[in-house]
Amino acid sequence: VRGVFAAGRCMSATGDAWESYRVIPSAAMTGEAAGIGASLAVELKKDAIELTADQVRAELRKNNFKFHFEEVGLNPAEHKQ
Repeated sequence: VRGVFAAGRCMSATGDAWESYRVIPSAAMTGEAAGIGASLAVELKKDAIELTADQVRAELRKNNFKFHFEEVGLNPAEHKQ
């Protein structure tokens, strides 16, 4: 289906990855990313599939979106098994 963005808990993972994204904040983050992607596609007059991850990431960064442990004040080494 063209032009469809998925958000929420629409991914597969196990272990720590599952524990990280099963909570509401990460579901909200995927919603924000999907919304930004949809907006960007309309603005650039492109299909969703034509957008690059870098384009969406750059727009999210403008909104102070956090991608990595360090950006939210956490040490990734403390979260390894």
